[in-house]
Amino acid sequence: MRQDGINARLLMMTVFGAGLVTALALVWLSVTGSAQETGNTVPVCVGADRVLRFVENEKNCKAGEQRFLLAAVTAESKSEDPERKKPSSKKTDQSSEQASSNKDGDATKVTAPFEVVDGQGKTIMRVQEPTSDSSRGMYIYNDQGRIAAHVGVLITSGGGRVIARNSGGDVSRYVQMAYPAEGPQFAMKGDNDKLLLLINQQGSVWYNKNEVPAVSLGAGESGSKGIFKVADENGTAVVEAGSLQGGRGIVRVWPSRGQTPLQIPQFLLGSKQ
Repeated sequence: MRQDGINARLLMMTVFGAGLVTALALVWLSVTGSAQETGNTVPVCVGADRVLRFVENEKNCKAGEQRFLLAAVTAESKSEDPERKKPSSKKTDQSSEQASSNKDGDATKVTAPFEVVDGQGKTIMRVQEPTSDSSRGMYIYNDQGRIAAHVGVLITSGGGRVIARNSGGDVSRYVQMAYPAEGPQFAMKGDNDKLLLLINQQGSVWYNKNEVPAVSLGAGESGSKGIFKVADENGTAVVEAGSLQGGRGIVRVWPSRGQTPLQIPQFLLGSKQ
């Protein structure tokens, strides 16, 4: 009977292989064979084939095999241990209390300067205080390590600004929305730091390639009457539209006759009331 029992154990271990057991959670008690065998331990031998073989006595291991003592604890009794459940429940309660305490609106504080990088260590965002060549705010970098956008503070007035640059990060090529001391403005710059478009409280101005105003639209210097102008390549007005006293519209087109600087335009006037 004893030999049959040993053979049955060997068969079981061969099927599951490498010590996999489904009914018991096996805990190593010793890898040196120094632990004493008790009624709760099972002696096993492990050979080069990495299969655990149950034996009647650990001294029965063959040459080249290692001896181990295993202790068996049922998974059911472990999971039902009430003392093991207490820490988990307590931790959950603490997390809930912490989450509730954060509902008062307190924000997590991070001291600048600091950077956010991607998985390759490249900078995505940098937040800093003002320096000799950079203003206070947040800088966004592209894949080439160049500044692609900036949200920050104007050095001169303390107003806010948002800048988007071209892919090369060129300082002279950008789109900017800002609020300086003279009022809100929107600007676009192209090659060689030349203005393409400027919008402010007086209106909007489109510039030609020589940075000369080509088209203007706005409320004029008075801020009360609309005005529209079209200029030639030198900035000289060739079309102008506006309003006269009494609410009459007027359109002037140059030149009708005469030479610069005494050109006389043609007029198109609204009817008198």
